[in-house]
Amino acid sequence: AGGWGETPLFTPEAGWSVSGWGDLAFDAAGEALLVWPQTQGSIGPTRVWSARHAAGRWSALGAVSTGSGSAVNPHVGIDGSGVGTATWNESQAGIASARWERGAWGAPRLVVSVPSAGPVQLAVSAGGDAMVTWREGAENGPSRAFAARLAGGSWGSPAALQASGNPSDDPMVAIDPCGNAVAIWSEFAASRKRVWANRFETTCSGGGATRRD
Repeated sequence: AGGWGETPLFTPEAGWSVSGWGDLAFDAAGEALLVWPQTQGSIGPTRVWSARHAAGRWSALGAVSTGSGSAVNPHVGIDGSGVGTATWNESQAGIASARWERGAWGAPRLVVSVPSAGPVQLAVSAGGDAMVTWREGAENGPSRAFAARLAGGSWGSPAALQASGNPSDDPMVAIDPCGNAVAIWSEFAASRKRVWANRFETTCSGGGATRRD
């Protein structure tokens, strides 16, 4: 009604503490999912936790990640039908994902088995598609920008975003309601850092990398 409401405090479970920033997504009805990392004790594993906002109030949902490695850098998005997707980096595994549907989180799935993957970024379309991007370091080589697509409830194989072998960083992605996506990243070459972009098209051909100085 044009103003801020109450400010609820999310208290970690006994023995846990908040250990990083989270992410928030709203659906078309104004309900929301919030995810954030929590660590058990001083050296225990980090888990991705979640809370939901519905009917004007927040309710805790508990842990989303269940793997043996520490789960960090969580992101969340919600499609037009209210189905949520969360992704995160999981140590000793790679990039993991879980699906929010019918009021509960499903079992986590491994998107890509790359333990050295950099921070993941996520975009979810109104139609239910999703795209994640990350940077990945090759053995004895520079890091490169990669992406993977979620369509029909399944994650596809990773694809390199860049055509060059230049070191890359900071890949990000956005997606439209039809599932067309645009990714950007930076590349270092000739003592300069430049921003590049690539487009994923679902209904037409074309695209390719374009440099933006």
